[in-house]
Amino acid sequence: MSTPLEVLDQRIRELCEAIVAQEGFSELYRKTDAFLRDEGAKYQFSILNDVGGYLQQKQALGAELTEEEVGHYEGLRKAALEKTVIVEFAEAQQGVQSLQDRILRMVGKTFEVGRVPVDEDFSDETCQSCGNH
Repeated sequence: MSTPLEVLDQRIRELCEAIVAQEGFSELYRKTDAFLRDEGAKYQFSILNDVGGYLQQKQALGAELTEEEVGHYEGLRKAALEKTVIVEFAEAQQGVQSLQDRILRMVGKTFEVGRVPVDEDFSDETCQSCGNH
C-alpha cells in the first residue's frame, strides 16, 4: 500500500514525464546542453552578465553610466549575439522559464484556492492565458 507521499512522488514523476514529452522540450534541452559544453560561450556569457549586472547596480544606486561603460557593454552584447550557441541558449532559457512559471502558477493557485484551478481562477491576473492547460 502506497503512502500519500509515495503517491504524490509518483504524480510528480508523471508531471516530469509530461514535461519531457512536451513538444519542443528536447530542443530546449539540446540548446542548453550545447551551451553548457562550450566553455568559450559560457565565459563570454558570464562576462556579459557580470558587466550588465554591474551597470544595473550602478544605476540603481543613482550613478550615471559613462558612454565608455555603455559602449563596452554593447560591444560585449553584440559579440554574444553573433554566437549562435549563446543566442539559442538565451532563447532556450526563456522557454524553460516560461514553462517553470506556468507550472508554479498552477501549483500556487492550487494551494490558494484549495482545488485544481480552472481558467476563471486566473481571471484576476495580468496573464489571461495562465490558466489554460
